[in-house]
Amino acid sequence: MDTVSMDTLSPTAPPQPGNSMGRIFAIGAAIVALIVGGIFLLARGNHAPQPTTPDAYASRLQISDIKMSRAENMAGGTVTYIDGKVTNAGSKTVAGALVETTFLNSMNEVAQKEQSSLRVMKHNGVYDDAVELSAAPLGPGESAQFRLIFEHISIQWNQNFPEIRVLRVATK
Repeated sequence: MDTVSMDTLSPTAPPQPGNSMGRIFAIGAAIVALIVGGIFLLARGNHAPQPTTPDAYASRLQISDIKMSRAENMAGGTVTYIDGKVTNAGSKTVAGALVETTFLNSMNEVAQKEQSSLRVMKHNGVYDDAVELSAAPLGPGESAQFRLIFEHISIQWNQNFPEIRVLRVATK
């Protein structure tokens, strides 16, 4: 019987130049994918589910005197403004509020729904500016003019006044 040398049965083959380049390419692609994925996750921010049921103090903020207007912006787009009056009918000072604005289509179905911070109008020297309620808190029994700004509204919107409801209120 002949003896076979262990060297001839070894499963390792001599390295080939194409294999190391493929491995380097695969590692590079994996690193790029991880970086892009990390950037995507950071850009998304905190997207916790948005509230849809108003909190207990929300009913004490009353929205009235709604007016709408439109203007062209510098980029040639249209900006829609919703102005109105907000009254704090509660016993606490309001330092912030989240509102939901619902635009309907011609069949009275939801065409667009947006959530945004309620901003009140404050005179800043020469002009009025829409500021967060934290910069101009609304005391018990007080009223203020507010403004909501929309840079894009669905073309399906029926052009009627949208429904505005208060979802969350921060009090002091």
